[in-house]
Amino acid sequence: MWINILLLILFIIVLLFNINIIEGQEDDILINSDKLKHTYTINNLYNTAINYIKNININKLTNTNLNKSMLKYNNKCSDNESILISKNIYDNYIKDTIKPEKNYINEKLNSYLNNFNIDIKDIPINNELSDDDHYKKNSPPLCSMVDKLYDSDKLSDSLTKELTDKYGECIIKNNKPGFQNLCRKSCSDKYNELKPCSIYNDISNECKRENTFIFKNGLYYNCLSNNDNTFTEEICKPINNICNEEKRTVGLGKNCSYYNKMENPLGSCESYYMKENGNYYNCIETENGCNKTDNQNNQKMCVYKDKLMNYDNCY
Repeated sequence: MWINILLLILFIIVLLFNINIIEGQEDDILINSDKLKHTYTINNLYNTAINYIKNININKLTNTNLNKSMLKYNNKCSDNESILISKNIYDNYIKDTIKPEKNYINEKLNSYLNNFNIDIKDIPINNELSDDDHYKKNSPPLCSMVDKLYDSDKLSDSLTKELTDKYGECIIKNNKPGFQNLCRKSCSDKYNELKPCSIYNDISNECKRENTFIFKNGLYYNCLSNNDNTFTEEICKPINNICNEEKRTVGLGKNCSYYNKMENPLGSCESYYMKENGNYYNCIETENGCNKTDNQNNQKMCVYKDKLMNYDNCY
């Protein structure tokens, strides 16, 4: 609706500021500007205004990516809204995000008893619902947690890790019965919103350098400098970090230094990757030969291309 209003306003602006209508003309309208002076019919005037509006960059004008925003409204995938988060995670979610209800009975009673130096604690609030009933009535659907999971400020590190440990995440394929197969709409929307990760990840997996990313709590984060020796962690998708594969059977199972010793390598050092402690790294050519890190202790953590989720069928 707001787009239609915006277009109408722009049309009026075109008429008022770019077009000077001469009084007394019924069939012809004269358009004056510093460089152009042409006579238009009413139809040509209308077409000129429409073409002017079509050429306006709405994304730049509104400071939004309109095409990306519209993807949500064209999403063909769906979420399973009947699945709730587990009872244990719900309990921790309540502790993590919702302030405890004040016990006004305690508060009022103690305000009176303080006059006698008496303090009564732990008078329980009468709760009509049992613990299980309260969970079933108030627990959020699992898929509603996708937005919260991918918002760096919404959940604590411990709760983020608890969610990804149990339900996985939306970007890298996993075998967990969670977000990827139950929440395809929410996950595909989030996949399109996230920015790509940087090429390098810090070896410490702590944000210490700009233009790097880290992996923690089951998610990837870009390190954004705040110009005061601190960093903001912004969740990203590692689509720039595909493992380099000249031949998978050659790259898999060997350290990067192996390619220093090859007399007739099938490709350069950076054509290969290595595996260590369950993680994969693209090889980096340095002054000291072929390694998994560069001289700044940055790594190129990588993922197989076929391990990335594909949500193309959602649009």
